[in-house]
Amino acid sequence: MENIIFLSIVIIFTIYYIYLTVKDVKDSLKKMTFELTQPNEKSKCPDYWDLHVDKDGNVTCIDTQQIGDSKIDPMCTELNFNTNNRYNMSDEDKCNWSTKCKIPWIGYDKIC
Repeated sequence: MENIIFLSIVIIFTIYYIYLTVKDVKDSLKKMTFELTQPNEKSKCPDYWDLHVDKDGNVTCIDTQQIGDSKIDPMCTELNFNTNNRYNMSDEDKCNWSTKCKIPWIGYDKIC
């Protein structure tokens, strides 16, 4: 009888150990897949926008694909980093801006 109880306990712990190992491997693969699909560097401009730098070094992102909606906010069609200090915006500010304007910006639009 004692052998059956001992064997049952060993089997239960073995199954539990296997479960934890499989779960850990799945979590690791999921994390690795996520990291591989994310860009390494965040873009200075929203997705599909063009970055322009003039001879004085002024940086402007222009919505050449007409993704932004100027009815929401005139700032949704052009980002002039020199006049409105958007170049120094925090990641959360960029997220809030892209969400408000309904503009995709990989690396920013999902963090707020």
